[in-house]
Formats: sequence, structure tokens, C-alpha cells
Amino acid sequence: MKLQSRSKKFVVRATFVCGLSLALSACMTGNGDFDDGTETTDLSLMTGVLSAVGLESQKNTDIKYKERAPLVMPTQAGNLPQPDSRKLSEVASNWPVDRSKEELEEIRAFYKVEPGEPLSIEQMRGHPALEKAAARPRDFAAEKRQQQLLDGDKLSPTELAALGKQYQAAKKQLGGKDVEAPICAPGDPSCTPTRKYLTEPPVAYSTPVAGVAFATPEVDESEEVRKKREAAAIEDGARIDMSKQ
Repeated sequence: MKLQSRSKKFVVRATFVCGLSLALSACMTGNGDFDDGTETTDLSLMTGVLSAVGLESQKNTDIKYKERAPLVMPTQAGNLPQPDSRKLSEVASNWPVDRSKEELEEIRAFYKVEPGEPLSIEQMRGHPALEKAAARPRDFAAEKRQQQLLDGDKLSPTELAALGKQYQAAKKQLGGKDVEAPICAPGDPSCTPTRKYLTEPPVAYSTPVAGVAFATPEVDESEEVRKKREAAAIEDGARIDMSKQ
């Protein structure tokens, strides 16, 4: 037991001595950069130890301060521009006016008047005439049908007819014609054709010229209607008849 305790003490002491030696060697190595050769070895060692533990600051070379170059002065002081004698209000007269305070006061006044009740449907939609909307009786059936159309429902024949009448009435108000312009007869130079479809040539190219035969393209309205109905049916999921291809 005594031998083991002695060996432990010896190991601890040897470890301490080795650590101290390493610390001293590190201090001497780090202090070698600042040693100018005027100090003795023991003084340099003590200085390195004290510097390592923070009891003494390391030696630094003195900083050489140099005076800054003087400012370049004008050759003639009388030629300098005179300072602006205008007031700040005159200088800033063309600046934009800050309306943040006025807008804040308007918001405060608005919330003082408003009772804080929930907004109605017309108010949330931004209806321009709230007073008329409040006095007008609501047509719940029309509102329901309008919502169905917005959801993707198709117009009925009656609704299509009513929509066509509204279109004709709006066309009359805008100064348009009720009927479409007649198709130019072949060989009539006095008639100006109209362009009905984008696939047709421009009007300037379709105008009859004297001495040149001209014939308007014949459009089968029934065939156009049939094609449109077939395209609409295909969009709705109808099968495509490949025998007609």
C-alpha cells in the first residue's frame, strides 16, 4: 500500500514538473519575438512568465505619429461664394408635403364615428351605392342563380335569349346597328365587305377592284353551328366519332 501511494505521488509530481517546464518553454518561445537582446536570460524568463499570466503587458514598439497634411486653402478668400441667407422654410418650399399626420387624423375620426359593427356583404364587396342597395329588396333566386353560373353552370335557352336582347339593347345605346352588314355580291365594286372571322383576309385585300373578278367566300352557317356544338359536346365528355375523320 505504501509503495502504491509513493508511486502515485511520484507520478503526480513528475506530471506537474513536466507541465511547468512546457509552460516556461512556451513563455520563452513567445517572448523571443519581443526580446531585443538587452535583457538577461533570467529577467527575460520572468518577464515571459508574468506576461503569460497577465501580470505584465508585453513590450510593444512605440507608435510613430505623423502630422496630417494641412488642408488646401483657397488662394483668394474674397472669391468664395457667400453662405445661403434664405430661411429653411423658403428652401424647403418645393418639398413634398407630408400627409401622414393628416391621414392618421382622418383614420381616427373615421373610427370615432363608426360603431364597430360587422360589415355587410355590400360593404365587403365595395358596393358604390350602399344606400340604394340597402333600400332595394333582395332577389334571393337571382343571387342563387348567379352563384350557380359563377360555379360553372350553363345558361338555359331562356337566359341566352334574354342575354341576346340585352346585347342588342346595349348595342343600340352605343350607336351600333341591329343587323349585320350584308355580304357583298360577287362582282359588285360599290360594296365594301366586312371581316367577320379572323381567318378571312383583311378588308383592304377583299375590296373589289375594277376589272378584277371578286367573289366573297360562302360560309355555311349551319356547318359552323354544327362544328361548334360538336366541339362543346367533346369538351363535356362526349365520345369522338372517328368514322367522320
